[in-house]
Amino acid sequence: MVISNFIPPYKIEESAKAFLKQYHPENSIPIPIEEIVEIKLNFKIIPSRDLRRDFGIDAFSIPEHKEIYIDEHQYFDMENRARFTLAHEVGHLILHNEFTEAVNFSDFDQWKKFVLKDLKGSTFLEPQANMFASFLLLPTSHLENQYKVAKENLKNMPDLSSEQFNQLLDKDLYPYLAKPISKVFEVSEQCCELRLKNWLNSLGNNY
Repeated sequence: MVISNFIPPYKIEESAKAFLKQYHPENSIPIPIEEIVEIKLNFKIIPSRDLRRDFGIDAFSIPEHKEIYIDEHQYFDMENRARFTLAHEVGHLILHNEFTEAVNFSDFDQWKKFVLKDLKGSTFLEPQANMFASFLLLPTSHLENQYKVAKENLKNMPDLSSEQFNQLLDKDLYPYLAKPISKVFEVSEQCCELRLKNWLNSLGNNY
C-alpha cells in the first residue's frame, strides 16, 4: 500500500486553526492538548510499556475504539514530548481521517503488521502530522506575540547594546529565543526552534 497524498503547509495550518476554533475556542496557551483529546474528542489515552524501544514509535491511534496508545516512559517522564505526540496523533485523525477510518484493527497485532509492513512507502503521513502538531501547539498568532516579547526581553539585556541588537537578524536571534518561548507553549526547545525557523522563513524579507 502506497500513500502519497500531498497536503500543502497552508492547508495543514488551516486545518489546525479550524480544529482549535472548534475544540479550544478559549484560544489560551499552552494548548490543553490532553484535555482536548480525552474530554472533547473522548479518546482514551493508554500508556504502553516500551512502545518506543520495541517498535520505534511514540504512539499510535485506533480511531474505531477511540484509543491512543503512547509510550509509557514518554507519557510519564517527558511531558513536553508527550504533548507533541498527542497533537501528532490528532493530526492523523484530522488530516488522514478518511484513510484511518477505512482501516479497522481488532487487536494490537493487526495494527503492528499494518504500520510496520503495509505502510512502507508512505511518504507524507508522518511529516504532515508533525506539521499539524506544530501549528496546533504553537498557533501563529500566539507565536508572533511571544516572539516579540522574547525579542524585547533580549533587547533589554544589560550586556547587549542597542547598536549590537539592531545589527542582528531574526535568523541570528531565533535559536536563542526558542528556549523562553518553548516554556510558554510547553513544547520542547527543539520543536520550538524548528517552528520558529519555518515561520520566519515564511515571512520572506523579514528573515
